[in-house]
Amino acid sequence: IELYGQPDEKVVRGLAANERNLLLEFVDNPDVDQDILRKVIDVYDYVAGHSEEGAIPELSHEAFEAVEAFFSGETNSKVLEVADSLEDRPYTPKELVGIFRGAINILKSDDPNWEVWEVELVDQSGLSIDPEKKIIRIGERRSSAYPSEVKKLLGHELLIHALRATNALRQSDGLLRETLPEYGVFEEGLGIVAEVVISGERSEKAINRYIDIALALGTNN
Repeated sequence: IELYGQPDEKVVRGLAANERNLLLEFVDNPDVDQDILRKVIDVYDYVAGHSEEGAIPELSHEAFEAVEAFFSGETNSKVLEVADSLEDRPYTPKELVGIFRGAINILKSDDPNWEVWEVELVDQSGLSIDPEKKIIRIGERRSSAYPSEVKKLLGHELLIHALRATNALRQSDGLLRETLPEYGVFEEGLGIVAEVVISGERSEKAINRYIDIALALGTNN
């Protein structure tokens, strides 16, 4: 909730209606467990209410253009090209460590403040950024990632979260270096926009989390 904010009821219903409509296409499909499918559809029905179609607000074109321009910069584009150069296969967490270290080396060549960053393989299931200690922790138990996902990870985690923390090193004001209140909501939103710019489509993971938060809070009621 701290990262995604309080869900908007109209957006939640629209997202759920879209998801439900996609699932309805699998009804009577012999390759899909119909009992489980019906239960999932019922949940989306409950969240969507009377919405027939997704009433989802358009994302800001200005935000997209700004992120696209940012990613097209010489150094940042080289970072994303790291993923473009990979073979089309899944990359293990251990391999992701090497990929992120290589990307940071590119950033170091343009900004010495990146020298303080480290990438570690740790006993966890996800990937996280420690902005204070300047550590990127990649979990041994996280799933392997294809190049398309690697590119989104580099854009979201490295060029949004880690870059913000690196830029903070230039701030003389100690409070600004420690981040402003509620910065996480905006920063995570910017990271999601970055993923959309890179992939050309909305993040399914973000959509599901948004709906999950709404269910937990009863936003759709």
